[in-house]
Amino acid sequence: MYKILFVCMGNICRSPSAEGFFRHHLSRSAAASLVETDSAGTHSYHLGHPPDTRAIAEADSFGVDISQLRARKVSRDDFGEFDLILG
Repeated sequence: MYKILFVCMGNICRSPSAEGFFRHHLSRSAAASLVETDSAGTHSYHLGHPPDTRAIAEADSFGVDISQLRARKVSRDDFGEFDLILG
């Protein structure tokens, strides 16, 4: 299992969008069962909130559903748990 974490400041637009689009394309790949993803923010402004409605709408226009994602803050443990942290 390969684990990837997408990171932005608040975790309500860029990183959940990146995670959603990556998952969407990954689901069409033979590697889908080998990769786990998540997203997080560097700040705790929006903990537990869904992505911004504009991000949800834009992703949806491409057939990508990110509405179920919830914001969280990057933790110290993430640096050991994930193989790759993209920001």
